[in-house]
Amino acid sequence: MGKTCPAFSAAEKWAQACQARFRIATESDIRGTFLENAKRLLPLRALPLDIKTAMIARTHAHGLKQPTFGTLLDLLPDRNLALATLWRLIARGELRTDLSVPITFHSILYPR
Repeated sequence: MGKTCPAFSAAEKWAQACQARFRIATESDIRGTFLENAKRLLPLRALPLDIKTAMIARTHAHGLKQPTFGTLLDLLPDRNLALATLWRLIARGELRTDLSVPITFHSILYPR
């Protein structure tokens, strides 16, 4: 590993001390669906969010046993605003989903 070995060693020690897991993500690890999801979500993180719609979405996500993208979308009043809000909540990590598979209307969205 050359010059980077001490940095990786320090990262591993920190992770162990914090009961976390350290791993190196290579280009081949992130290619595919994960990368496509990241490309879709990263630009959305900084965009403005409708606070009222976001609050309603989070409330429903907490109240449902397995809230899906489609279910939450159907429960929100304005479909266009709801779509934008759900995508932005996912991008900000306020709603979580499995990013290793494509995000669809059937994707479960876990509240943070």
